[in-house]
Amino acid sequence: MAERERAWRVLDHAKQFHSRLKEFYHRLSEEQEQPRVKLLLDYFSDHEANLEQIMSAYEKGAPRSILDSWFECLYDECRLSCFEKMDNIPNMSVQEVIELADRADACLETNYRRLIESDKEPEVREFFSKLLQFEVSEKKKAMRNSQQIVDL
Repeated sequence: MAERERAWRVLDHAKQFHSRLKEFYHRLSEEQEQPRVKLLLDYFSDHEANLEQIMSAYEKGAPRSILDSWFECLYDECRLSCFEKMDNIPNMSVQEVIELADRADACLETNYRRLIESDKEPEVREFFSKLLQFEVSEKKKAMRNSQQIVDL
């Protein structure tokens, strides 16, 4: 079902996504027995908490004209409900944790790409393009850091 959302609501959904993902990783960490898996999940939880704060600052610095822009998007895209489809897996392997984090990041990146493609205003496209670039950069950093944890 398509619906219209303002950009500020889309950003709010993204902040909520990071918050829910932070809690999800935290819950998974509590269920794990393997120290490396637990450490990796704790890292991803902290990483998501940081992204949630950065998103708030990004929104506060955005021009009102961009935040008030309208988007037509699918319910799942706006609410980032792909997260809801992720399984809560006890006793995960390190590789499963990394794949889970990669799927979560891909969900958010796909959402931003669709928003960029759907908008005709150059300043709005640029705003979400920068946000997408930031998310991609953070994903690369998180994957590098997770590999260092694996190599401990």
